Amino acid sequence: MKKTVGVLGCGGAVGKEVIRHLSEKYSILGGQRSFCEFENKNVKWIKTDIFDPESLDRFCRQCDLVINSAGPSSKIKLRVAECAAANNIDYVDTSGESIYIERETDLFKDTSNSFVIGSGLEAGLSGLIPYRLVRDFDEVELAECYFGSRQRISRASLMDLLCSCFIDSGYANACYENGKIVSHKVPREEKHRVPGFRDEIYRKPYISNEIIVMAGQCGIKAVKWYHAIADMETMNILDTLFESVDRIDQEDFLEALTDKYMVMFDAIANTRPLFNSILYDLTGIKNGEPIRKATLCQVEEAYRLCGVVSALAAEHLLENRCKEGVSWACEVLDAEKVIETLVKDNILRDFKTVTLPVDKNEDEEQDSGEL
Repeated sequence: MKKTVGVLGCGGAVGKEVIRHLSEKYSILGGQRSFCEFENKNVKWIKTDIFDPESLDRFCRQCDLVINSAGPSSKIKLRVAECAAANNIDYVDTSGESIYIERETDLFKDTSNSFVIGSGLEAGLSGLIPYRLVRDFDEVELAECYFGSRQRISRASLMDLLCSCFIDSGYANACYENGKIVSHKVPREEKHRVPGFRDEIYRKPYISNEIIVMAGQCGIKAVKWYHAIADMETMNILDTLFESVDRIDQEDFLEALTDKYMVMFDAIANTRPLFNSILYDLTGIKNGEPIRKATLCQVEEAYRLCGVVSALAAEHLLENRCKEGVSWACEVLDAEKVIETLVKDNILRDFKTVTLPVDKNEDEEQDSGEL
């Protein structure tokens, strides 16, 4: 008998991609408040309200595993994870920062189930790429990452972005060195040329919880991770968000803030080229010799990537015994398999790894836009 995977937010872009990937192998129960019709006989819909405990429990009782692709996660918080735990089933989330923050509580420590979070782009692919790269090293001294994006954003995703500025999801203006978080600031208005990026970018240092865990597991001694911001308008938005920290818990204020920045992000996306680019540049030792390798990739559609990574996480949990409690997707998934799947599905474009000179020449980096 086929196992049943529950997909909350089944009618959304991410949910549909999850279903596309899993529906031939598993029975799918799609849940959301509005009706969804599916041609595939393996997929059924049940009216589900995440904010109604009885409705959510009725949904989870029928599943062997639940994937939450609904949003905004900043409003949903622990609701679905708590219900999955109460029904003794595994759980996958494209986001999950709220779950990570509560990972040491009894709910997630005293459990026989697995909760896989960060099954998307950032977090998700952002943590998986280094796992693949470090296989070419005996030791990694430094990993530098540039993550840049200009894309159309849904209202739920924007609300999550706004809220992420005010929870303990990571450290701004910081880097990772030998297990510690240290201050790392760069000139705010200094433009920087990054190989593989179309335009010069502004750098905003940031270390997320996912990257901290990845660095520890991969044995990377130092990580400098940057949001690569293509325009000063976006930089200004991110800077001014922190001025609102004292009011972010007010529902009306959050809605108004989301409306305000939705207009601004739409204007930017409608008038400038869209892109999702990731560059990892690692320096270390192999067979006693210094070595430097870099991986560049372009993401075609972020929602498809989130759907596939979430689906692969669910498939892994259903087919393998995994660590109990809370884990990032990059901790449990085979990075090679995930990347191969994304390339095959034309979700990752121009994915390539090259060997570079160990002695970095800053002038050459500024002049070169390609690997």
